[in-house]
Amino acid sequence: MIQIGQAIVSLDIFECRFCCDLDACHGACCIEGDAGAPLTPEECQQISENYALIEPYMSESGKETVKEQGFQITETDGEICTSLVSGKECVFARFEQGKALCAIEKAWESDKISVRKP
Repeated sequence: MIQIGQAIVSLDIFECRFCCDLDACHGACCIEGDAGAPLTPEECQQISENYALIEPYMSESGKETVKEQGFQITETDGEICTSLVSGKECVFARFEQGKALCAIEKAWESDKISVRKP
């Protein structure tokens, strides 16, 4: 066990694979937090090259935010992450049946792009 802030975390977290349970969380990680999803420079390039194919799967508010500020921001610590809509959900979050889903993932599932970033 290790302590991170106020949380005690099992060392298993460093050895076990994570699997999202979308039915349980409804995509909370796409909505909650103070920053968007982390991006590597390579992912930024791939998203930029494929944005026109991803955009049809995005929410209108996500598209508007991208028009205003782009799909990525650089945090004060230098980390690159996705932009947020009104400081809340990721610009690539789309909502279906009460769940936040990823527009990039939807474009990948539709065989439109080769980038997969759930």
